Amino acid sequence: MMNMSDIEDMVKMLADAPEEQRKKMITERLKTIASQPEEQRIKSVAGIVLATSKLKKKKMAGFINTRTVAMTELPPEEGKALMVARVKAGKTLPEDVNMKDMKLIHQATLDWPEKKREMFSKKLQAVFDELGMSVPAM
Repeated sequence: MMNMSDIEDMVKMLADAPEEQRKKMITERLKTIASQPEEQRIKSVAGIVLATSKLKKKKMAGFINTRTVAMTELPPEEGKALMVARVKAGKTLPEDVNMKDMKLIHQATLDWPEKKREMFSKKLQAVFDELGMSVPAM
């Protein structure tokens, strides 16, 4: 397991990487996280969200956009496991960090084709419903 300093270093490095390389590396990291036991998966996702929150705004938005796209391209069971972990991780994060990340996830989807955006929104809504939570206003 990576410690917070390692996660921050990884996120900074990926945020500075060219898009294609960043996406490939984030995809591999997400696959690894998706295979972790649930409790560890939630901690890993929370660590990445916290590390991402320390980036400058433009790099943060780019990183979250790439992370969101990569997550949607994973096999459905891995994608859902990560969505559940992201929602559960949100309960462990400072509210401002969680909301900023959620807003940037939403913003990342605005340029997507309507069908892809709707599918993502429905999946996210289903996760919140399954966990008995309401989707935060964005």
